[in-house]
Amino acid sequence: METAQEVDFLTILVPLAGIILIITVGVILMYLQFQRSIFRQELANEELKSLHQKQLLQRTIEVQEQERKRIAMDLHDELGAILSISRMQLLQLESQDEISKEDIGPVRDLIENTLASTRRISHELMPLQLEKLGLENALLSLLTKAKESGEIESNIAISESCDELPWMVELGLYRIFSELINNTIKHADATTIEISILLEDGQLFCRYSDNGKGINLDTSVTGLGMQSVENRIDALQGSWEYGDRSSGGFFARIRIPLNK
Repeated sequence: METAQEVDFLTILVPLAGIILIITVGVILMYLQFQRSIFRQELANEELKSLHQKQLLQRTIEVQEQERKRIAMDLHDELGAILSISRMQLLQLESQDEISKEDIGPVRDLIENTLASTRRISHELMPLQLEKLGLENALLSLLTKAKESGEIESNIAISESCDELPWMVELGLYRIFSELINNTIKHADATTIEISILLEDGQLFCRYSDNGKGINLDTSVTGLGMQSVENRIDALQGSWEYGDRSSGGFFARIRIPLNK
């Protein structure tokens, strides 16, 4: 009798254990699927958040550039015109015998300096050379100024396929290279600068380098100049890397996808 009861018990227990095992495995699989679903959702949310941040950054820079252009036009058209008229009036006064040129001279010099500063600030806010002559000539102008300020020789190579880039891309590249050139002049003690821009398979490959004393990677990220460069590259949905060259000096490699 006991043997029969044990057999009946095992007959019930084994299928029940199998059912419990199946339910347990099913719950584990459902939990893992649920975890994967949550992970995918979080990943999608992070991608949307990143995309939104990039779009917000791009829009912010576009608004900043529009405001720069407006201020530059106001400086050039209004304040510049007023200073030019004042200079002409002073020149007319100087031509009169009863007016002392020694008294007017300092005022005229002040107006001349203010007019020159106004033009410089206006051009920095909205580079007319970039708008009228294109990216290569605008960069050549920056490199010419670098040579005048520190006897820095330069070499620039831009492929012909870059002649008709979107305006915001040209402006972004101009701002980026302007900041890098400015850093070289101020901090690198360099004697050469090299720039290259290549358009290939819908992507821009840009390189900047100098033969200066390199960069401190521990502090460079905190600098406003490098942050500005990084923000503009992010706004163009690009990527970059920078550091010290093995032969000495600084390098930056930038990739910008135009199809985005």
